[in-house]
Amino acid sequence: MTLLDSNYDIALYVHIPFCRSKCIYCDFFSFVPPSVNEGIIETTIISILEELEYNLAMLPSVTIKTLYIGGGTPSLLSGKTLESLLRGIDLSLRRHNTEVSGLSEYTIEANPESVTRDFLEICSDHGVTRISIGFQSMSDRLLDILKRPGCCRDNFKSLELLESSWTGKKSGDLLSGIPTQKTDELIESISVLIENDFKHISLYTLTVEDDTELCQMVKNGSIEMPKAEEEEKMWFSGKNFLENNGLMNYEISNFAIPGYESLHNLAYWKMEPYLGIGPSAVSTMPASGDTDKRVDSSNIILRMTHSNDLVKYCRGRENNWGITTESIQAREFLLENLMMGLRLRDGIEKSLFRKRFGIDLFDILPMTDEFSDDPYYYRLEGDSRFMLEKILLSIQRYTEPLSSEQIHIQWPRDTDRGK
Repeated sequence: MTLLDSNYDIALYVHIPFCRSKCIYCDFFSFVPPSVNEGIIETTIISILEELEYNLAMLPSVTIKTLYIGGGTPSLLSGKTLESLLRGIDLSLRRHNTEVSGLSEYTIEANPESVTRDFLEICSDHGVTRISIGFQSMSDRLLDILKRPGCCRDNFKSLELLESSWTGKKSGDLLSGIPTQKTDELIESISVLIENDFKHISLYTLTVEDDTELCQMVKNGSIEMPKAEEEEKMWFSGKNFLENNGLMNYEISNFAIPGYESLHNLAYWKMEPYLGIGPSAVSTMPASGDTDKRVDSSNIILRMTHSNDLVKYCRGRENNWGITTESIQAREFLLENLMMGLRLRDGIEKSLFRKRFGIDLFDILPMTDEFSDDPYYYRLEGDSRFMLEKILLSIQRYTEPLSSEQIHIQWPRDTDRGK
């Protein structure tokens, strides 16, 4: 089964799986020294560019709307390797009849300690429009607890470099609920970013993920997480401070001055097709049903997951880059749309939902107080978004009787373009 080549938009993600060190809370896939060296990094970048070229050649009719290079730590790449990566992406896009300047958004992630003038200049030269920096905190004490690779001095040095050498958009990530963190420390961290003209700030709650160092520390009692009510109070204090300074909570954990939202991440939350390139990257894409003329190709949704084995990945095409593929069933895809879309302040556009699934949401579940009576959007009222997990459990019960035959998926559709 092949990917559907047709006239629709995609979000493109490239994963760079290398970090200087592993933070105690991180469960993202990455390699750190001594298991990685410059030779391994260069080989991986070559494989990433080969996979990108292959996929774009198979999809000549799609339109790439946004491009996001994440990790890992892309800013960790040497200037030479970063230049090779961005130049290779640029060439692949041109062969696809796509100019970098025509993208709606082009983002690259960075850590403060690896932001340099050279990094910013290379990004600017290759059309990157947004730098997303993982600060997490402006307190050395808290950065030490998290075992972040940098320190507060690195944070401020990166801010100075951005001021002098970057004219594009910038996003900053911060954490709430760090053990021993005080609300004043969180507000101070937010204040620093606002004072440095960050118009997009992500405020995440520190969570204990399985198979992380933090998980082991909690289990053995060497660290104590804040009580749930304390953490919630702190996060909402941060939320209120951000909103009082004009950054709207457009998604559960993301705040922006209107017009500075992350277009790439909005594509994820709106469940638009996205193509992931690189080790451990994931794609959700429509497949072609032309092997069976009885099948409507827009009804076949593939979830493709790359191996996190670098050896398998770097074998390239002969091993299909270590990708495993599964078909997403109609009911599962409907629930994913609700899980992601209801995170947004605006919610899910009703007309788009009906086009995708052939049903109205309130045909299958009762209108409850949690939902707004907005005529154009399925939207959760007030703070109901922050109880989304509980609401989704209720929705799941109502959708259990639905069969795949009752859900008529049309995804993507040309009429969805530009939404």
